[in-house]
Amino acid sequence: MSHTLPSRRQRHTRIRAGALDPAVWWGHGDYELRERAYTPIHERLLARVDPHPGERVLDVACGLGALAARAARTGAEVTAIDLSPSMIERASRRPERVTWLTGDCQSLPFDDDSFDVVVSCFGVIFAPDPQQAAAELARVCRGRVGITAWIADQGRDLCEGCAPTCTASRLWSSETGAAHLLPTFDLDSEEGVWWLQGHSGEAVWSWVVRTSPPVRARLRELSATQVRDVRASWIRRYENFRVNGTIQMPQMYLLSSGHKRRSRGVGF
Repeated sequence: MSHTLPSRRQRHTRIRAGALDPAVWWGHGDYELRERAYTPIHERLLARVDPHPGERVLDVACGLGALAARAARTGAEVTAIDLSPSMIERASRRPERVTWLTGDCQSLPFDDDSFDVVVSCFGVIFAPDPQQAAAELARVCRGRVGITAWIADQGRDLCEGCAPTCTASRLWSSETGAAHLLPTFDLDSEEGVWWLQGHSGEAVWSWVVRTSPPVRARLRELSATQVRDVRASWIRRYENFRVNGTIQMPQMYLLSSGHKRRSRGVGF
């Protein structure tokens, strides 16, 4: 089942000078290929938060819903929300029983303490206001949280310097940063690695452009000459990671998860 609940913030950010609406460009490209490649990360994230049958689970910035669908197969009651109507429309074709919503993670349309588990796999980290997004996650969660965030290496971030809606916040990608954003949770953070692979640097570049909405959005802001230069630079970089005839480029990420601290009432 799919619903649309546009927030006031979302409506006001529909059009920005010089850039497409992120609610539109997040729906561009073949993101399902990337979600399939993230399967091991989805499994690891759900193992950390361990949803039980009957528990209420929220997947924030759910994309095409691969993580939400996997959570639903545990028997949990899953709600998934994403800024992009196109993403939600495509996600709602999945057979798993999930409530699909369109909305802004910075203004979640749920009551306080609505969910036992709140997760986001490389999603909420792209919110323009990370503090507000984190506050919303904490507000609606009464139990466990799990977030994955990319760890940037110098010279590796294609989207560096572009509009905030196109860039992942690095506050999520360190243990201290995650703890600062979610101070009401007892968090554990650990690094993981996901391998970007292909038979050539050019093939890897083509796959990244095809499957990454932020990269596609960034490239649309560049001139044809700049795109050509960026493409050549990244293909050379990918070729530096050639091992036994194929490209094997490590992409580091941080998985932060934990429990919300219980409030102590007067007299305790």
